[in-house]
Amino acid sequence: MESRGIFDLLRILVRRRQVYFSTFVFIFAFSIAFAFLFPPTYRSTGTIQLQLPEVPQEVTSDEVATGSDPAAISAERANERIELINQRILTRDSLADIIAKYKLYPNQLKASPLDEVILKMQKKIKIDVVDTDVAAKTVGSPESGGADARPQFAA
Repeated sequence: MESRGIFDLLRILVRRRQVYFSTFVFIFAFSIAFAFLFPPTYRSTGTIQLQLPEVPQEVTSDEVATGSDPAAISAERANERIELINQRILTRDSLADIIAKYKLYPNQLKASPLDEVILKMQKKIKIDVVDTDVAAKTVGSPESGGADARPQFAA
């Protein structure tokens, strides 16, 4: 069997340069078209961990200790806190401040009123509650929230 040297490999590359070049051009053109036809989507996420207060058993009354399930009460309180956080984040004023501060949606603001843009933004924000058993004193945590958005730049 004949062994090929570096010069033989270079000759093969030179002989087939048109195939390699056309393949490169095709893949490059496809990549550029993909980059411009499908704009990037950015995801922003955050996590909030809710923890139960540490209250010694001696401090709580017997009614509270025996009357109901502490885990159920804690889960209910955690859900109330999550709902309160959700209401604070998704208010019109809060989202309008975020849009103004970071100059979001400039093209949509030219075409439609601020209230419509805020409604679209509210629909894109998604809050998921993740229940973890990291510790016995953690209920309904962490809460993850996020939003997907396609950037729009002012021209």
